[in-house]
Amino acid sequence: MDFTYIPTEYEIKLMVLYTISHLKVASDYTMIADVISSCANVNYFELESYITDLMANGNLDDYDADGQKYYTTTDTGEETIGFFSGKIPASIRLQLNDKIYGINRENARGNKLFADYLPINEHEYMVKFSMEENNTVVLNFELYAGSKERAAEMCTYLKRDTTGFYKNFMKLMDDGINSLSE
Repeated sequence: MDFTYIPTEYEIKLMVLYTISHLKVASDYTMIADVISSCANVNYFELESYITDLMANGNLDDYDADGQKYYTTTDTGEETIGFFSGKIPASIRLQLNDKIYGINRENARGNKLFADYLPINEHEYMVKFSMEENNTVVLNFELYAGSKERAAEMCTYLKRDTTGFYKNFMKLMDDGINSLSE
């Protein structure tokens, strides 16, 4: 006999935060629903309502890229999942981790990331950054960094939070484009 876990509303919200927090790729609604439904019986429409609640409570934020809506955890959401991830049953957390690991691994195969710094002269450095997804250059730039220490910090940040950086970059672009039409 197959058993499908039916989580509470509270557990589903934690599962959403946990999933988005651990995915290393942009998280759209379909991906979130796929991950969560792989280990628990969750109604598609209820899930949408829970995501809306999490956004209203400041745990999630969304952004648009290429006509698609993506979700990210806010600092509050990260704090919440940091405190309460243990409230997700261990067997469900294990299944979530397996599914998330598979997605992250599969996505890493088609993605390339390059962040390094180069000297301009003896005391000044620049950062070179490139991000590719499925052999398409998504973002590519060179940026003056100043000191070698600052350049190294910038590279570390770009490698550690590429999705967050890209999200913020796209938001700035969208805001700038929208301000032109006002």
